[in-house]
Amino acid sequence: MRQLLKNLIRGALRYTPLDTTADVRRVVEANRVAHLPYCPTPEGDLLHTLIRENGFRQCLETGFHTGSTALYMVDAVAGSDGSVTSITLDDDDGVARGMALLKAGGQSGRHRLIRDNSNQALPEFLKAGEQFDLIFMDGWKTFDHLAMEMYYFNRLLRRGGVIFSTTPTCRQSGAPFAC
Repeated sequence: MRQLLKNLIRGALRYTPLDTTADVRRVVEANRVAHLPYCPTPEGDLLHTLIRENGFRQCLETGFHTGSTALYMVDAVAGSDGSVTSITLDDDDGVARGMALLKAGGQSGRHRLIRDNSNQALPEFLKAGEQFDLIFMDGWKTFDHLAMEMYYFNRLLRRGGVIFSTTPTCRQSGAPFAC
């Protein structure tokens, strides 16, 4: 009886992916490389929903690697003629893999890749007057780097915008929410 109750609760709490991101998930699965980190479906769906439901048009992410998070974001801004900027220090193979994923998803034209350290790129964005509706923090995760990024993110974020982050612990546990 106890096990039946546990199974019922697990079933009721199981995450059901969004229909609106089915194409993104298909592209990610068709291009998945074993042992590389891809955006978990619940996280991608949450980003997609935040962008679409708030009408966000300009998004920024630190980190790029497989390009899967960028694909969720670019797909979400496509309806509002928006774009996504990714800042990364990934190696050539990682960048090529991510760009190929965006191309496979038909969304590479809405994406701008900055191959630099965020501590160099973010001050340049501020000087240029750039602003973003949503910023996804997924780059270098040391205290000094995150503190510097938050300083600039707060200045680059439009009023009413969102700064979104997960932690490696959340991703490893498969938690279906941002921690």
